[in-house]
Amino acid sequence: MLATALGFLTVQLRAEGYEQYVESVACASVVLYVTAALVVVTWVRARRPHSD
Repeated sequence: MLATALGFLTVQLRAEGYEQYVESVACASVVLYVTAALVVVTWVRARRPHSD
């Protein structure tokens, strides 16, 4: 959810002319999305029964 908010903030900053901040905020948003995806993948894999 925070990543989505940062994505919207990126669009707002670009629209209002704060180009110097757009790259930083967009990068933070992408990092949060990737982190969330990795957490979900790890959580799903941990909940699967082990075949050992």
